Amino acid sequence: MKKQLKCFSCGCQKLSCVRREKKRCRCCRYEWKLGKLALHLTRQEWSNLWPWFFRRLPVIAMAQKTGIHRQRILPALTHVGDSCQKDIPDIFSGTVEVDETYIGAQWNHQRHRAKAGGRKRGRGSSNTPVFGI
Repeated sequence: MKKQLKCFSCGCQKLSCVRREKKRCRCCRYEWKLGKLALHLTRQEWSNLWPWFFRRLPVIAMAQKTGIHRQRILPALTHVGDSCQKDIPDIFSGTVEVDETYIGAQWNHQRHRAKAGGRKRGRGSSNTPVFGI
């Protein structure tokens, strides 16, 4: 059984063929060309690609490490990145407030030599930073 094609824009199944092997939707008049997507990677190629993707290597370096052409890697990783952005829960949307504080010893009532004795300058040099989101 042959798979029915649908319009990528509106989902309608009423399509017509137009010039240069393109398809056109009869409802919304959207045109596209059917072609092989670059996402067709074998299971072995995906398993070789994931470790380098998580290390945030550039596409050219991934192509050299895995032996897959970069023009096949880039669309696949773009698709993965887009789908990861769509799956963000609603709890992470909206305004986010971030606050920090430093916990530790204070320099009140200390001699100047004790303050500067072998410590880095700046705020929180000997204190532990704590962040709240």
